[in-house]
Amino acid sequence: MKFPENQMSILAFALKSISECVSITDMDDRVIFINESFIKTYGYSEDELVDKPISIVRSPNNSPEIVREILPATKRGGWRGELMNRRKDGSDFPVSLATSIIYDDNEQAIAIMGVASDISERKKVEDALRESERYARALLDAIPDLMFRLDRTGTYLDYKAGIEDLYFQSETIIGKRNRDMTPPEFADLIEEKIHSTLEKGVMEVFEYKLPVTNRGIRIYEARMVASGQDEVTAISRDITDRKKADEALRESEKLLRESQIIAGLGSYVLDISSGQWRSSGVLDKIFGINKTYDHSIENWEALIHKDHRQEMSKYFNDEVLKKQIRFDKEYKIIRNNDKVERWVHGLGKLEVDDQGHLVKMVGTVQDITEQKQIQEEIKKLNNELEDRVFERTVQLEAANKELEAFSYSVSHDLHAPIRAIRGFTQILIKNYQSKLDEDGKEICAIIQESAVHMGQLVDDLLKFSQFNRIDIKFSAIDMKYLCNAIYIELTTPETRQKIDFQIETLHPAWGDQTLIRQVWTNLISNALKFSSYCSNVIINISSKEQKGYTVYCIKDNGAGFDMNYMDKLFGVFQRLHSVKEFEGNGVGLAIVQRIIYRHGGKVWAEGEINKGASFYFKLPIKG
Repeated sequence: MKFPENQMSILAFALKSISECVSITDMDDRVIFINESFIKTYGYSEDELVDKPISIVRSPNNSPEIVREILPATKRGGWRGELMNRRKDGSDFPVSLATSIIYDDNEQAIAIMGVASDISERKKVEDALRESERYARALLDAIPDLMFRLDRTGTYLDYKAGIEDLYFQSETIIGKRNRDMTPPEFADLIEEKIHSTLEKGVMEVFEYKLPVTNRGIRIYEARMVASGQDEVTAISRDITDRKKADEALRESEKLLRESQIIAGLGSYVLDISSGQWRSSGVLDKIFGINKTYDHSIENWEALIHKDHRQEMSKYFNDEVLKKQIRFDKEYKIIRNNDKVERWVHGLGKLEVDDQGHLVKMVGTVQDITEQKQIQEEIKKLNNELEDRVFERTVQLEAANKELEAFSYSVSHDLHAPIRAIRGFTQILIKNYQSKLDEDGKEICAIIQESAVHMGQLVDDLLKFSQFNRIDIKFSAIDMKYLCNAIYIELTTPETRQKIDFQIETLHPAWGDQTLIRQVWTNLISNALKFSSYCSNVIINISSKEQKGYTVYCIKDNGAGFDMNYMDKLFGVFQRLHSVKEFEGNGVGLAIVQRIIYRHGGKVWAEGEINKGASFYFKLPIKG
C-alpha cells in the first residue's frame, strides 16, 4: 500500500529539520520516505532509496538474528536497539534505532517509521571509558595486596599502608597480637599456619575471615612464607567477590544445563584441527549416542540421514569452513540407538585465533521434529484451503456471469412485450376512444404510464447489470466543471432562478470520466427531485482531503430520510418515498454505490426527515 501523498508532504515538512535520520517504509519494509538527515548521514539520494528495501543500509556485519527480528518486532508493536548500518561509500557505523507502526483512521497498519541516530561518537567515548577502566584495573592489579609481618607469637611487626582502614578500624596494630584483633576461630588458624610455616619452611596458602568496617565479614586468601627465624610475611587478598562469582557461575552452569534439558537444546564444541567434538548430555540424547561414541566429523556425518548427508557435507566444508559463515541448517538425522528419523536445527559460530586461523566452532542442536510435522500439517491445510478458495472463486465467477447474462436477457427480452402493451393501448385509445367511457380512458392512461415506467425499470436494470463489465479508464477529472455541466443539463433557466446552487472549490478526482459523470448525474438529479417542493431550494457541493482519499459531499434541504432505513438506501429498487411523492425507480443510488466501489472508494449518506440529506463518496487520491 502506498503512503498517501498529502500525508507524506505533511510528514516531510514536519521531519525536514529533525537531526535524527528518519525513514518511512511500507509494510513490506520498502522505503517510502527519508528525511534530509538520513540523506546526509548515509550518502544516498532520495531516488536511490525510495521503493527499495531498507535493508540496503544494513551492514552485513550485524547478527542475522537481530536483522531478522526488526520487522516482526515492529509489527508486534515496535523495536528498539543498536546495530551497524552502512553508508553508500561502504563504511559501517553504529546507530541507535527505534521503529514503530503508523496506522490509518481504521486502525490499519499502513507504514513503518524508523528513527536512527549515529552513535559513533558515543561508542568512541564508551570505548575510551572502557580503555580507561582497563588501565585503572591494571594499576589496581599492580598494586601489592595487603601485606604484613608477624612473629612466632602472632604479634604484628609491620603492615601494608591502608590495611587498618580496611578492617582494623584505624587502630594502631604494630605490637599488637593477631588474637586480640581477630575472631578466635581464625586467630587459632593463623597461629597454626605461622608455626607450620616456620617449622616446615614452605609457603602456606589458606583462607580466613575478618570483620571489615561497613562491609561485614570478608573472606581472604593468604599466602604465608617464613621471612626470618621467628617471623613470617603474609600477602592477603580479599576473595569474597570471587567466591560469590564462583558460586554464581556454578549456579549459572546448573541453570544452563537445566534450561537445555527443558528446551531440548543440546550444545557442542568442535575442534577444527582435530575434527573432534564435545557434546552436552542433551545433544547426546538427541543423537541417540553416549560418551563412548567416537565424536568425529565422520561419525557426525554418519548420523545424518542418507538423503541429507551429501548436502550437509558439502554445506559444512564449502560454505561454513571455506567461507567462514555461520552454521545454520535444518537437516534430518537417524538416531544412533533406535534408528528413528528426526529433524534437527543446527547452529554454530566459528572462532579464529590471532592469525585468523579457524580454531573451533561452538553451537547448538535442537530437535524440531514436532515443529516440522506441524509445518507440514499447516502446509497441507493451506493447500487444501487454496484449492477450496479456487473452487469457490470459479463457482462465484460462473454464478456472476450467469446472473449478468440473466439480467441482460430479462431486460432485453422484456422490451418487446412492453412495446406491444404501449402500442396496443395507443391503438385502443385512438380507434376506440368513442366507445370508452371515462373510466376506460383512465385505465388506458394508467396502462401506458405503467408501461413507460416498466420500460424505464428494464433500461435501468440493463444499465445496472452492465457496470461490472465496464473497463475503468482512469484519468484526471475536473469535478467542479463536471458538476456545473450536469446541473445545466438537468435544469432550465427558469428552474435555475429558484435554486441556490453552490459549488465550493472541488478537488480534482482520478477515475473514469464517464462513470463519475453518471455518479454526479444521479446525485444532483436526486437533490433536485427531493428538494423540488421547497420554497427556497439550496444545494451545496463540497470536498476535502482525508487520509489518502478525497471526500465529496452534496447536500440539499429537501425531503430527507429516516436514518433507521439507511441500509436500504443503496439497494436495487429500494425506495424510501412513494412514486406518488417523488418519481423514480430505486436504481440510481445502487448505480452510484457500484461505480464508487469499483473505484476503490466508499459511499454513505446522512439525513433527517424534512430537513434535507447529505450524500458522501470518497475516492483514492492518485498514487
